[in-house]
Amino acid sequence: MTTADGPDRVSVRGGRVRCAAFPVIVLTSNGEREFPPAFLRRCVPLTISPPTRRQLADIVRARLGEEMQETSGALLQEFVDRRKDGHELATDQLLNAVYFRFEAVRRQGGGIEEVAEKLMEHLRTATD
Repeated sequence: MTTADGPDRVSVRGGRVRCAAFPVIVLTSNGEREFPPAFLRRCVPLTISPPTRRQLADIVRARLGEEMQETSGALLQEFVDRRKDGHELATDQLLNAVYFRFEAVRRQGGGIEEVAEKLMEHLRTATD
Protein backbone atom coordinates (compact mmCIF):
# COMPACT_ATOMS: atom_id res chain seq x y z
CA MET A 1 0.00 0.00 0.00
CA THR A 2 1.31 3.50 -0.78
CA THR A 3 0.52 6.69 1.08
CA ALA A 4 0.18 10.39 0.30
CA ASP A 5 3.23 10.95 2.54
CA GLY A 6 5.52 9.65 -0.17
CA PRO A 7 6.18 6.98 -2.77
CA ASP A 8 7.34 4.41 -0.21
CA ARG A 9 5.30 1.28 0.20
CA VAL A 10 4.10 0.43 3.69
CA SER A 11 2.69 -2.73 5.12
CA VAL A 12 -0.42 -2.94 7.23
CA ARG A 13 0.00 -5.13 10.31
CA GLY A 14 -2.84 -6.08 12.59
CA GLY A 15 -5.24 -3.70 10.84
CA ARG A 16 -3.47 -0.58 12.13
CA VAL A 17 -2.29 2.18 9.82
CA ARG A 18 -0.09 5.01 11.03
CA CYS A 19 0.16 8.25 9.12
CA ALA A 20 1.85 11.62 9.44
CA ALA A 21 -1.28 13.64 8.62
CA PHE A 22 -4.86 13.35 9.80
CA PRO A 23 -7.09 12.25 6.93
CA VAL A 24 -9.95 14.52 5.90
CA ILE A 25 -12.98 13.07 4.19
CA VAL A 26 -15.43 15.37 2.41
CA LEU A 27 -19.01 14.22 1.87
CA THR A 28 -21.55 16.28 -0.01
CA SER A 29 -25.29 16.18 0.30
CA ASN A 30 -28.14 17.89 -1.50
CA GLY A 31 -30.34 17.51 1.58
CA GLU A 32 -32.69 14.96 0.03
CA ARG A 33 -32.23 12.47 2.85
CA GLU A 34 -31.53 12.51 6.56
CA PHE A 35 -28.26 11.29 8.03
CA PRO A 36 -28.27 9.44 11.37
CA PRO A 37 -27.67 11.71 14.40
CA ALA A 38 -24.66 9.62 15.51
CA PHE A 39 -23.02 10.21 12.13
CA LEU A 40 -23.79 13.94 12.18
CA ARG A 41 -22.22 14.35 15.64
CA ARG A 42 -18.93 13.29 14.11
CA CYS A 43 -19.14 15.77 11.24
CA VAL A 44 -18.25 19.40 10.77
CA PRO A 45 -21.09 20.75 8.61
CA LEU A 46 -20.47 23.44 6.04
CA THR A 47 -23.47 24.99 4.33
CA ILE A 48 -22.69 26.71 1.06
CA SER A 49 -25.11 29.34 -0.16
CA PRO A 50 -26.27 29.16 -3.77
CA PRO A 51 -24.10 31.24 -6.09
CA THR A 52 -25.08 34.83 -6.81
CA ARG A 53 -25.83 36.03 -10.33
CA ARG A 54 -22.27 37.33 -10.61
CA GLN A 55 -20.82 34.03 -9.40
CA LEU A 56 -23.03 32.12 -11.85
CA ALA A 57 -21.75 34.31 -14.68
CA ASP A 58 -18.18 33.58 -13.56
CA ILE A 59 -18.95 29.83 -13.46
CA VAL A 60 -20.40 29.97 -16.99
CA ARG A 61 -17.32 31.86 -18.22
CA ALA A 62 -14.90 29.46 -16.51
CA ARG A 63 -16.66 26.31 -17.76
CA LEU A 64 -17.97 27.35 -21.17
CA GLY A 65 -15.93 30.36 -22.23
CA GLU A 66 -16.31 34.09 -22.64
CA GLU A 67 -18.50 33.97 -25.76
CA MET A 68 -21.13 31.72 -24.16
CA GLN A 69 -21.11 33.81 -20.98
CA GLU A 70 -21.63 37.02 -22.95
CA THR A 71 -24.71 35.62 -24.73
CA SER A 72 -26.30 34.03 -21.64
CA GLY A 73 -27.58 37.13 -19.82
CA ALA A 74 -31.33 36.62 -20.20
CA LEU A 75 -31.14 32.89 -19.51
CA LEU A 76 -28.97 33.48 -16.47
CA GLN A 77 -31.40 36.09 -15.11
CA GLU A 78 -34.39 33.79 -15.56
CA PHE A 79 -32.47 31.05 -13.76
CA VAL A 80 -31.75 33.39 -10.82
CA ASP A 81 -35.38 34.56 -10.73
CA ARG A 82 -36.69 31.00 -10.70
CA ARG A 83 -34.36 30.14 -7.81
CA LYS A 84 -35.70 33.14 -5.89
CA ASP A 85 -39.24 31.86 -6.54
CA GLY A 86 -38.33 28.65 -4.70
CA HIS A 87 -37.46 26.35 -7.58
CA GLU A 88 -34.60 24.04 -6.75
CA LEU A 89 -32.33 24.37 -9.76
CA ALA A 90 -28.77 23.10 -9.84
CA THR A 91 -25.95 25.08 -11.40
CA ASP A 92 -25.29 22.26 -13.86
CA GLN A 93 -28.80 22.80 -15.25
CA LEU A 94 -27.85 26.38 -16.07
CA LEU A 95 -24.61 25.26 -17.71
CA ASN A 96 -26.50 22.71 -19.81
CA ALA A 97 -29.12 25.27 -20.86
CA VAL A 98 -26.48 27.85 -21.82
CA TYR A 99 -24.47 25.30 -23.77
CA PHE A 100 -27.42 23.79 -25.64
CA ARG A 101 -28.91 27.18 -26.45
CA PHE A 102 -25.58 28.48 -27.74
CA GLU A 103 -24.96 25.38 -29.87
CA ALA A 104 -28.52 25.30 -31.22
CA VAL A 105 -28.29 28.92 -32.32
CA ARG A 106 -24.83 28.40 -33.80
CA ARG A 107 -25.80 25.26 -35.73
CA GLN A 108 -29.32 26.15 -36.79
CA GLY A 109 -29.17 29.92 -36.96
CA GLY A 110 -32.37 30.16 -34.91
CA GLY A 111 -33.28 33.06 -32.68
CA ILE A 112 -31.71 33.00 -29.23
CA GLU A 113 -35.00 33.85 -27.52
CA GLU A 114 -36.84 31.00 -29.28
CA VAL A 115 -34.27 28.40 -28.25
CA ALA A 116 -34.02 29.79 -24.70
CA GLU A 117 -37.80 29.63 -24.34
CA LYS A 118 -37.84 25.98 -25.38
CA LEU A 119 -35.16 25.17 -22.80
CA MET A 120 -36.85 27.12 -20.02
CA GLU A 121 -40.20 25.53 -20.92
CA HIS A 122 -38.60 22.15 -20.28
CA LEU A 123 -37.15 23.35 -16.96
CA ARG A 124 -40.56 24.75 -15.93
CA THR A 125 -42.28 21.40 -16.46
CA ALA A 126 -39.42 19.49 -14.82
CA THR A 127 -39.55 21.54 -11.61
CA ASP A 128 -43.24 22.41 -11.29
